[in-house]
Amino acid sequence: MSFRQFLKEKDEGFRENTYLLYGGDPYFLKNAETMIKAGINEEQRDFGLDIYDLESASAKKVSLKEILDSLNTFSFFSENKVVIVQNIHKLKKAELDAIEGYLADPSDSSTLFMFYIGKLKANVKKITSGCKTISLDHTAQELRGWLSTYSKEKGISLSPQVSDYLSEILGNDAGLMSAEINKLSLLGKDKIELKDLGDIIYGEAGVDTFEFTGALSSGNRKKAFRLSKDLRGTDSGMLLGAINWQISRLKGRKSSGRMLKYYKTLLEADTVNKSTGSSYPLELLVTKLLDR
Repeated sequence: MSFRQFLKEKDEGFRENTYLLYGGDPYFLKNAETMIKAGINEEQRDFGLDIYDLESASAKKVSLKEILDSLNTFSFFSENKVVIVQNIHKLKKAELDAIEGYLADPSDSSTLFMFYIGKLKANVKKITSGCKTISLDHTAQELRGWLSTYSKEKGISLSPQVSDYLSEILGNDAGLMSAEINKLSLLGKDKIELKDLGDIIYGEAGVDTFEFTGALSSGNRKKAFRLSKDLRGTDSGMLLGAINWQISRLKGRKSSGRMLKYYKTLLEADTVNKSTGSSYPLELLVTKLLDR
């Protein structure tokens, strides 16, 4: 099942007693939780909603007995009690066994939503087999569709080049994507083109970022070194992503040996950044990428 299935369940009023929602991206789990809470009326939210986070700083104060007591306690102020348990992947085996006992005979007056970050383990699948289990993971195509839909919700549309670029440099991180879309929506433009990304993503130096990657890909040594001076201090991860995106567009116009050298150089720079916590020298990167 997918996020589309979750939306269907939401539209039908979550008629099951128990739900297990899981996925690798915490953003979509949080988004699903927000939708669940938004569908609860104010009175029920005040008296018939309990939320437990098993990974918070105060998680040690939350016992499984407390959660089960909440599920089995009738709410006098609403027809149905809603109990949300975040981060159930933190439960130990004995606690999972206790949950299994509840899931075998859940309360008719409560709806349980369990949120699990990551891929479901075999023992969790077995224990929760009676739950309505929904994966909130997105394929690359679904994520691209979500990016378009989310942008429209914010009042903007993205050109294909912008969608390609954001997907390239941000990977499958929906949280980062949403943050960038939120910033782009503040530009006051209906259609976002590639040239509009500069100031938003890279700050004042961003105007030169695409010029810089263009100079690198075209082999313009003088321009590349001149612009590199203005890009000192730019987020190295984002800059490497921009360079990688620009160079990847040369596929078919450069030899396989040349493309391999480009990618090896970028991988070396990315490895240094992540392993040492310091930025790979920009001048050295330019020299290696321009070396013929």
